Formats: sequence, structure tokens, C-alpha cells
Amino acid sequence: MVCCGSMMNSRIFSRSCIAFRHSHKILNHTFIASKFLSSEANLQLGKAVKDSDQIILPRKIPTHKEEQHQLFKLPPNQPLNPRCLKVALIGAPNAGKSTLANKLIGWRFSSVSNKVHTTRSSTLGVLTEDDTQIIFLDTPGLTTEKKIKKHAMERSLLVDPHSVLLEADLIVVVVDVSTEWGRNRLDMEVLKALHAHQDKDAILVMNKTDLVKTRSKLLKMTRVLTNNIVAGEKVSHNVHEHEHSQERIDQLFDYVSSKNEKIADTNQMDDSTTQCSTLLSLNLDKQGKLQLNDKDSWKMYYKRLNSVNQWSYDSRGWSNFSSVFMISALNGDGIYNLKRNILSLAPPASWVYNSALITNQNPITLARQFVLEAVMDAVTHEVPYQVEIKVVMWEINDSGYLTTAFDILCPRNRHMSAIIGAGGKVMRSISQQAQQAMMDAFQTELSVKLAVRHKNASMEDS
Repeated sequence: MVCCGSMMNSRIFSRSCIAFRHSHKILNHTFIASKFLSSEANLQLGKAVKDSDQIILPRKIPTHKEEQHQLFKLPPNQPLNPRCLKVALIGAPNAGKSTLANKLIGWRFSSVSNKVHTTRSSTLGVLTEDDTQIIFLDTPGLTTEKKIKKHAMERSLLVDPHSVLLEADLIVVVVDVSTEWGRNRLDMEVLKALHAHQDKDAILVMNKTDLVKTRSKLLKMTRVLTNNIVAGEKVSHNVHEHEHSQERIDQLFDYVSSKNEKIADTNQMDDSTTQCSTLLSLNLDKQGKLQLNDKDSWKMYYKRLNSVNQWSYDSRGWSNFSSVFMISALNGDGIYNLKRNILSLAPPASWVYNSALITNQNPITLARQFVLEAVMDAVTHEVPYQVEIKVVMWEINDSGYLTTAFDILCPRNRHMSAIIGAGGKVMRSISQQAQQAMMDAFQTELSVKLAVRHKNASMEDS
């Protein structure tokens, strides 16, 4: 067994504390000031659940799982004219969906990594601004049944994205345009999902545009990924591939921007149809959505989903996007305009959650994901997918300080060596990254201790 304890150095932690104090000061202008420590929070939350009072608490992901559960169940504090929208973030693996979700929410609630399939199941994040609530449904990258079986991956990687699509009002397709595959066509599974849910409005988000050298290349990608059509109109009209003058490029960027503004101003969904037969629309009711995890229901759904292959293979893009956004989720470029557009699309509807809620995730589960994320970033090849993270300590003292300890369980000695690294260097890096992610999420002072164990030894200890 190898252990590594990490206490964030004072300079890094002081920056985090300053950021937290600043965010708390801003929150007090929006929310009624209220401490959200365990004893007071339990009293306030319990009273609200019992009396359905309209109390307003500061946004936070509690470190007590009981508080998080109560917050999730807390009745919404409805404004006079509420608006609400459920948004599914879909795309190929490693497109940047979770990074985008964190930026849109303005909080670290979803794990991110440079490895594919970091997100193992769908997660929920809530953005509440003024009278509008947006429920973002972050999903694993769309994949196939064949790949799931081949790599012995969790079934949630296959089913969860489609369960979210059935629930969502708006589909946001995230594409990594820095890769050759991403810029030349939409992912096949994404195309099939769009065909199957063509009754829902869809937005194209071209991510990692900071890694594309010229604007002319971005416009070429836009024409490919949209079949040269946005909101029912041609993107470039009579523009030929060789017409890349700066004046013409600026005109096309202005056109795409104007289409986005037009959709936002009218707050209406596009009614244009696709070449795909409308008979393929699923039109499942709420009972059908809830039963998608049932094997028989999934088999029927997946069969119908794959019946759109003939259309998917004939097309490299989707003609029914209502708007297109070019962003860099990592740097934050373009996030403001995208968020404002999504907020404007929310129709009049009651809020689903209390404004204090950020995510539906158990804090302990979230912390475990952050440790796995750090392992995935630190080591290569198949090692991260073979390890398991076990929580061995989760203690919160009276002042709110969180003490945590995790076991990283490895099936082979070479995996242990890769995670430890020369002189424990890799292990220290994992510990620091996991701690920073947890501090960003929980906004509290904490410590993280990691131990690497062989899975067999761990089983003997238990």
C-alpha cells in the first residue's frame, strides 16, 4: 500500500477562499443571506419541506449527503412568472460536454478529463437566473452496443444519453472541431439520435474553436456540419469554396450571429422537416421514458434508432439546427452568448427545483469521480479504466472542515506503479488535482489522502 496526503499550499487555497468570499458576496445580492452549515441547514430545509415555505438559500453543493438529499427534495421557490427548460448536452466521447456544462452552470459539478468516457452516467446541473431555470442534463458520449460489449463498459454509457434525450426540451450537440473527424461530419450516433428526435429543437455548438487556425476553416466546417442550412436558410447562399476573402468571411459570421439572435428574439422552435420519414419519430409518453432502462423497452428503442442508418450514412450534417455557436468551453470564449440564447428559449413553466440546488449528485459520489478524473489525467492507456475508487474516510468537523481518504484499487502491480510514479510524483499530482476539484465543487476547506492498493489485498482487508 502506498499513501499520499495532500494539503493545498496556502497560496493556492487563499485564492480559492478569496474567490469563494467574492462569490458569496455576489450571492447575497441575489439570495437571502443564510448559513448553510449542517445544523441550521437541516432546520431550515426541514421547515421548508414541512410547510412548503418560500425560503431562499445560497447555492451550494453540501458536503453532508443528508443535506444534499434534503436540498434536492426542497420545493421550488417559484417566482411570479417562472420559465423552465430541460437541455440535453450530447455528442461524441471527449467533445467537451462536461466542461461546457460546468461553464454554463458557473460551478464545478461534473467531472472532466482528457480521456474519453470520463462521464459514466448522466448528471444534472441547474442554472437559475432571475425568473428562469435551465436544467442541463450532461451525458456520456454517445456510443454503440457493440463497443460497450467489446470493452465491457457500464450499460449506463449506452442507455443514459437516450434516456436524457427523451426527457429534454432542447438538444445541444457539442462537436470537437479540433479533430479531423469532428470537422468533417457529425458523429454517426449523434445523427441517429437527431433523426429519432427530430421533433425537438437542436443547437450546434462547435467547441475548441481556439485550436482552429483560421475563420475560413470554421465557416467551411459550419457548412459541412449543418448541410449548409441553419434555421431553414442557406448559410452561405452562392459562396464557393474558394471565396475566402476577409470581407466575405465577416459577412458569413454576421449571418450566423443574426440567425442566433433571430431565434432568441422570437423564442420559437423551427418547424422545418427533414428527409427522414416522420414515422421514425418515437413519440414516447412519460411512462415510456421511465421504462427505457428495462431491457425489452431498450431493445425496441435501439432497434428503431438503428433503422435511421440509411439516412445517417447519406448525410454528413444535420439540416435542422436552429442556431450555431462557436466556442471554447475550456477558455470560456462564446459561453456568455450561448447561455443567453438558451435562457431566452425557456418557455413559461414552473421550476422543477429550488434555486439553491446545483446538482442532483451525492457529494461523496462526486468526490470519488474527481479522484478518478485525476487518475485518468495522470496516467495513460488502459490503466484508468481498470481502477476503482473506494471512499474510506469522509468526516466533517463542527467548523465544516472536511477530511477525506480514498483507496485507489488496481488489478495489477504495473497499474500501481504507473499511478505512484517515480518517487511518488504522479501520486502527488493526482492528490493535488483531486483536492482542487473538490474545493471548487464544495467551496470549503478540506484535505485529501490517497492510498494505492491491489484489489485482492483490499478484498482480504474487507
